[in-house]
Amino acid sequence: MIITVIVRDGNKAVKSDGETFTVYTTKQRINGQANADVIRQLSRFLNISEDRIRILRGFRSRRKTVLIE
Repeated sequence: MIITVIVRDGNKAVKSDGETFTVYTTKQRINGQANADVIRQLSRFLNISEDRIRILRGFRSRRKTVLIE
């Protein structure tokens, strides 16, 4: 499944409107810390392993395309 994720600054939370997920993170965008936090939060929200989530596009963008295996 491929989903669109929008990353925003704020306290840790994940919201979904069915097609798009919005992930709020307090981590900095240095050395992939924010991306790692996005994957961690999505895995908890979807109740799956972090190994099954991979960012396909948007490593440096707030809008990401994410693959969930």
